[in-house]
Amino acid sequence: MGIDYEATPSHGYSAKVFWSHEDNGYIAVCPDLQGISNASAFGDTRERALKELDVVIGLVLEELRASGKAIPDPIGARTYSGKFNVRVSKTLHRQIAAAAENDDVSLNTKVVELLSSGLAAGSRRAAYSVAPRRPKAAVRKK
Repeated sequence: MGIDYEATPSHGYSAKVFWSHEDNGYIAVCPDLQGISNASAFGDTRERALKELDVVIGLVLEELRASGKAIPDPIGARTYSGKFNVRVSKTLHRQIAAAAENDDVSLNTKVVELLSSGLAAGSRRAAYSVAPRRPKAAVRKK
């Protein structure tokens, strides 16, 4: 089964839900909090995994507030300028410039095309990736 994307209703953060053959159940993860917390949950149904993830996200947000750390906006609520700088090797720069010239498009257009096609290919591969180990249950603070 592939990866499904759903919003976590009570917190507004996105969720990935996928079937784990190894765990014989569903795993739900929150990519919006990746790097801050391993916000993930297990359930015997998609709905149960999402419900458990909602609890985990609530606990993560509670912990961030208690520690005075910044709470990140959900990815869907963030704004982006559409511009960023990236450094590449001279060889790669030359190859992309040649490909752009060959296609009679600007370097910027060629880079956007390559990034878009690579992102789409990566999304297809992610649907077949191996599921992570079953996450440990969240511990509630009193």
